[in-house]
Amino acid sequence: MFIFSLQILILTLKRSAPNIMRFMTCAIVLYAGFLIAGWVIIGPYSMKFRTLAESSEALFSLLNGDDMFATFYTINDSNTVIKVFGTVYIYLFVSLFIYVVLSLFIAIIMDAYEVVKDRYSDGLRSMEKRGCLHDFLEMIPPPSELGSPTTRSAYAPSNLLNLGSNHFPIH
Repeated sequence: MFIFSLQILILTLKRSAPNIMRFMTCAIVLYAGFLIAGWVIIGPYSMKFRTLAESSEALFSLLNGDDMFATFYTINDSNTVIKVFGTVYIYLFVSLFIYVVLSLFIAIIMDAYEVVKDRYSDGLRSMEKRGCLHDFLEMIPPPSELGSPTTRSAYAPSNLLNLGSNHFPIH
């Protein structure tokens, strides 16, 4: 049994996969930058950022909305600069990843969905990329209409481009 909506979902994911992979590569580099910065700068002052693995766990839990208060609380108050940096760091990380990265991820998928939806608006057709020749062949009238006066006048020699030798000189 063929389920149309499942087909649209699969085609949307197939179409968006290359863009998602490129985007995720950039997001992973950005995440790695935040990970290393948190480990190096905040690590000596917070038990949640002592190791790279603990830093990654802390950042992942922040992305999921968990441990926000606990993460702020674990940053040692003895150094004001680190406390301010840690606060700005966490707000910046959460804002950037939740609002920007997630929105762009959704936008990539929605763009692919719009393309798939437009292609399938008049029923299922092949999803293969079509070339210029295929598009040109679709424009040609069917053989039954080739003898009509309208078609004959549209393709008359006087209406075609003059591609004589004076337009393309051979040197």
